[in-house]
Amino acid sequence: MQAASKFRKLLSLSSGGHRGFAFIGVSIMLILLTAVISIFLFTTVNRMGAGSTDYYMANRAYQLAFSGAEYMFEMIRTASLNVGSYGPYQMDGGTFTIKINYVEADKLKITITGRIDEYERVVAYYAKVEQSGVFPELPLVNYAPDWWKSGAPQLLVIDDPARFSDSYIAGNANLKGTNFGSETYMQVGYLYNNPRHGLIAAALDQIPTNRTIDAAYLQLATQDGTDNLAHNIAVHRLTTPWDEYTVAWRKNKPWSTDGGDYITPAEVIDQAQWTGSSLYYSWDVTSSLSDFYNLIIPNYGWLLRFTGSENEYIDFHTRESGINRPRLEIYYSGDPEPAGLEIKPTASLYGNLYVGGNVVARDGATIGDPPLDPVVIYVSGEDTVYSNEFDTYFSWGSLAYPPTISFLDSTVVDSVDSLLTVAENISSSSGNKISGSRSFTVQTLDFNDYAENTLFVKGDISMTGTTVLSMPFEAPGKMVASGNILMENHPGGGVTIGDNMIFVAGGNIIITGDAQFGVDHSATIPAEREVTTNQLWARDYLNTGTNGYITIQDNAEVWSVVISDRTIHLSADLYGAAFTPDTLDMSYATTYLEGAFWCGQVVGDSLGLGIYNLTNIYPQIIFAGKSVSVDDFGLVEE
Repeated sequence: MQAASKFRKLLSLSSGGHRGFAFIGVSIMLILLTAVISIFLFTTVNRMGAGSTDYYMANRAYQLAFSGAEYMFEMIRTASLNVGSYGPYQMDGGTFTIKINYVEADKLKITITGRIDEYERVVAYYAKVEQSGVFPELPLVNYAPDWWKSGAPQLLVIDDPARFSDSYIAGNANLKGTNFGSETYMQVGYLYNNPRHGLIAAALDQIPTNRTIDAAYLQLATQDGTDNLAHNIAVHRLTTPWDEYTVAWRKNKPWSTDGGDYITPAEVIDQAQWTGSSLYYSWDVTSSLSDFYNLIIPNYGWLLRFTGSENEYIDFHTRESGINRPRLEIYYSGDPEPAGLEIKPTASLYGNLYVGGNVVARDGATIGDPPLDPVVIYVSGEDTVYSNEFDTYFSWGSLAYPPTISFLDSTVVDSVDSLLTVAENISSSSGNKISGSRSFTVQTLDFNDYAENTLFVKGDISMTGTTVLSMPFEAPGKMVASGNILMENHPGGGVTIGDNMIFVAGGNIIITGDAQFGVDHSATIPAEREVTTNQLWARDYLNTGTNGYITIQDNAEVWSVVISDRTIHLSADLYGAAFTPDTLDMSYATTYLEGAFWCGQVVGDSLGLGIYNLTNIYPQIIFAGKSVSVDDFGLVEE
């Protein structure tokens, strides 16, 4: 039996939609609990020499087993998988088989065996079945094959005429000052024994930064010619800038000598011919284009000329031509720009994550906790995940319509700003309104003592060694300062803030020392934790550019939703969710985030030294007026 499926990267299976899973005629949901790969397999392979026959054959058997895994998921998608045995399927000189059986009433074991000669490797999946439902098509695999390298070669074709300049120059005595930049053809060769040189240059800004140019080809399509013979055409790198609509053969147009300024010998010589129909011909310009791209030499493009003196010519289509315009075919490799996220070797990442952009996972990073807690990294659109990390436990998929909380609930934001307006316009102290900055030192505050459970301060608030009692969920306490809010240590102890407290600052919020904002609920499992209204708001509602920052540092511990207009600096512990349209700075060894984050960018576009446990710490979070949950890809609206 010949397997129709081809072996490809398992970790790139798309989750662009959700599908049901038909099993013995019943619609069910398949949830992969774990992909269990025998420790014996790892230790056996590790004992083999990397270049030995045993190692090579064992690795081939291993790849066959994963081919079977991919084939299994293909069968799931087509609803053609049932309890029983499948195969052996022949592939690449070996076979794989799939065996499925119940081990419990609602639990399956899927065993996939890859075999070549006497070498055999087994991958076992356990799966849970439930009535109805959907599942994302993501196998949870903790093995990154050695062919899955960071930055696989990518192909870029530059063919936009706006990115090119082209012309030709003629050596006839009466044409040496003539410009041909508007012509629909580029003439290369000789006419009436007078040479014709082609000129072409292209902008390279479409190539992403920090790449290696593996190969580059200049491709021109023939338009006409004086014979049907092949002619050798040399491509030289130009050394003088030129303008498409003023360039000519003559010295000072703009050359230092007649006929153009170019490097000899030619970079490449290849043949082209006019056959009566338009065909593309290629010249390998890898060396010069790589130097252009890396700014080693200026990009003035290339000159094309016949190597002989035969009195013939070939016309090539130019960018002004309506068809078969010039193009560059460029192959490059290297990491994608971490426009999404870079997971550094020092990072520890658990739970699932959505990233809008490419993701680079560096060798050495700790990702996932096998065998039961894999990480799923979701990216949007055509973005991808690159990794050469072999010891992590994650898979990835793409989302055609990524989740968003596109904006905070405007009525909630307006309410917060209204509170700040009240604080800013206090003229004299009275009741729950204080004019001027206020310090609380070694005190106990009960917000039931304030009208509407709210304290307004025109100025800054400083809290040292102070305790704030918890409030009921239905009637949270609110502390509003038009300036900054500081929570720090006192010789007698740190600051302790109870649950259901909302702090709003028109300046910045700094939580330092041993300060505790929100009650520590770590002793209770997430599903049973009480939902709180704990919130920290730093608003630059006057748009000064200097306010709206939140800093959580030292030994501080925060159980709250954190909302900031500007940068959030997190070098301590945050349990909850962080939102900023600006920057989230988590580049510290002491960073610990348990929950989720949503930000304009992560500082350095990377998860660095800290620990990131992106899981749901509460059944739900009241987030800026929306009930949200922390799901597979960060924050999602309920």
